[in-house]
Amino acid sequence: MKGANVLAGLIALLCAPLVLAQGSDDVVAKLGPAEIRVSDLQKLIDAQPPEIRDQLLKSPAALDRLVRTEVYRRALIEEARAKGWDKRPDVAVQMERAREQVLVTSYMNELAKPPAEFPSDQELAAAYAANQAEFALPRQFRVAQIFVAVPKDAAKADTERLRKKADDIAKRAQSKDADFARLAQANSDHKASAEQGGDLGWIAERDMIPEMRTLIPTLAKGEVGKPVRTEQGWHIIKLLDLKSASVRPLAEVRVQLAAAMRQRLAQENEKRYLDRMAEQTPVAVNEIALGKLRNPAGKP
Repeated sequence: MKGANVLAGLIALLCAPLVLAQGSDDVVAKLGPAEIRVSDLQKLIDAQPPEIRDQLLKSPAALDRLVRTEVYRRALIEEARAKGWDKRPDVAVQMERAREQVLVTSYMNELAKPPAEFPSDQELAAAYAANQAEFALPRQFRVAQIFVAVPKDAAKADTERLRKKADDIAKRAQSKDADFARLAQANSDHKASAEQGGDLGWIAERDMIPEMRTLIPTLAKGEVGKPVRTEQGWHIIKLLDLKSASVRPLAEVRVQLAAAMRQRLAQENEKRYLDRMAEQTPVAVNEIALGKLRNPAGKP
């Protein structure tokens, strides 16, 4: 609980960065000579996309992971520098290449960035209408089960005994006044669901194994089906509830769709910019020099 309270306090501090201006810049984490202060962590969080930033500030666990990852990274950097690793010629070349790549990526991201007002409400609505399949939700079924396990190496007599056991439980579960949850708690070999009265939660039709996909859609709400055999054993299934296939509303996917549209437009803008650059100043390639590079010895 102490760690959770510390992180909760840290979240509050990060949500009010003006405190830093008053001189409060405590060390958040330390590993050897490497350390992270509140101001360092604030910069890390500010650099994240808005959705990631919100998640970090709302989740002590996510913030803790970020802190630990960053302090390990800094400790490794300190260790590598202490050993002169950054002075190795091959590493120096890679570091310079990475530095240049950051420069190019940042510059191109700015050049290709869509206008702030894109996409408009009309553009969002049109994209949503044109891509209904992407937002489709399949039929979903909330089911409960009583599972009778059958070992793979079970003898024929044991296999038959377990089949009869599953049939008996199913008949009891199908009776008018049956308490399926209590039967599951007392008889199911799947302990995780047994503790929940057999409840497996919601399952999309497309995610069901073939045996279940054959049975479950045929059940009426509240109905218990005949035992179904799988490689693991027998399943007595009760349909608790169902949801028809539907399409997620625009309001629910608005942020996701807008982000995808902005990314696609940025990619198109980048391609147009590079194409225009190539048209204005065509690339000149020295094929003779390239040939020498491919065949430095001059062999035929």
